[in-house]
Amino acid sequence: MAIRFRKQRKHWEVYWRNPYTLKTQTATFTDEGEAVKHDAFIKFKLKTDKEYFLPTEKERAKAPDDSLEAVYYLYLKEKQFSVKMLGWHMPAMKLPLVVLGRKRIGAITTSDLATVLTKHLAGDIKVVTARDRMRVFYTVLRWAKKRGLLASLPDLPELPQARYRPIEIPTQAEVQAMLEHAPLHLQRIILIAANTGIRVGPSELFKLRWSDVDLDRAVIRVQAAQKNPKEPVREVPIRGDMLDLFRVWREEDTMRGRAEYVCHYEGRRISCIKTAWTTCLRAAGITRAITPYSLRHLFATEAIANGADVGTVAKLMGHASPDMVLQHYQHVLTRQKKAAVESLPPFVLYGQIYMGKKNRSPIQ
Repeated sequence: MAIRFRKQRKHWEVYWRNPYTLKTQTATFTDEGEAVKHDAFIKFKLKTDKEYFLPTEKERAKAPDDSLEAVYYLYLKEKQFSVKMLGWHMPAMKLPLVVLGRKRIGAITTSDLATVLTKHLAGDIKVVTARDRMRVFYTVLRWAKKRGLLASLPDLPELPQARYRPIEIPTQAEVQAMLEHAPLHLQRIILIAANTGIRVGPSELFKLRWSDVDLDRAVIRVQAAQKNPKEPVREVPIRGDMLDLFRVWREEDTMRGRAEYVCHYEGRRISCIKTAWTTCLRAAGITRAITPYSLRHLFATEAIANGADVGTVAKLMGHASPDMVLQHYQHVLTRQKKAAVESLPPFVLYGQIYMGKKNRSPIQ
């Protein structure tokens, strides 16, 4: 809101931003006093009666649809997500579209975001899921601002702290019981995951091919998940006592014409092991909430507990930073720190072994 004098046109111009269209509107006057009065009038209306600036029916008919729903359609059109990605993205946007779908994207406020967050938390989803869905919503808003569809971003409300359920790590006895009751394809998955830390699932282990396994060098070239784009391929050594087992598996697969994927079900690539995993746990008498991902945690836990440094473990597991390992395996690291301190040699003070207790004076 301001007044300016147009020298070339020789008139006064009052200009302001329409709170609904976010477009600059103007009014011209030949008399400065009239311009000042109109400027005061506009300021008053902006403060007390914003509906005064609502576009007319004619203006609305000409204006493009800039509702959240329309903008989200443009976002999806540009991104061209895969079917799998859409299956994850659209459920995240369902609630924002229900609550704010027809609202102009430029009119969405922090209060609106807080309303969506509250409704998420009131639903039957975990806190971490609510956080992720709010971030998806905010990503759409950031995209809209980048494309000039949004003048300014509303602040994202403070998200609640996510509480992750501790991962149940199987014991050696439980792993042995699982191997005894697992079908052949699941045996391979269990042994490879527990001994290499490769991610169990389509992102890494299920797409592992025999061409990625170098038995001469005893390494596996893992086509890494997209979580660490800086290292698309990493090499994981094969334990000496696992090398012969890999040779047996490859020979079996070659003889049966199944020499593409390391982990397969009768030659077919595996996409899911939920049923086989649940059946195996039940047959092994395991009632704890152990998941395939627990095998990855077992690898890290055992490696750190047996002296491997955090940086090496992070590298083997495909983490971009050791921070992930430090965050999830602090309990093991504490034992390592204690063991390191206890391993120090004793010191001699005043002819006596100093064991860390307060020394008495040699005079006493």
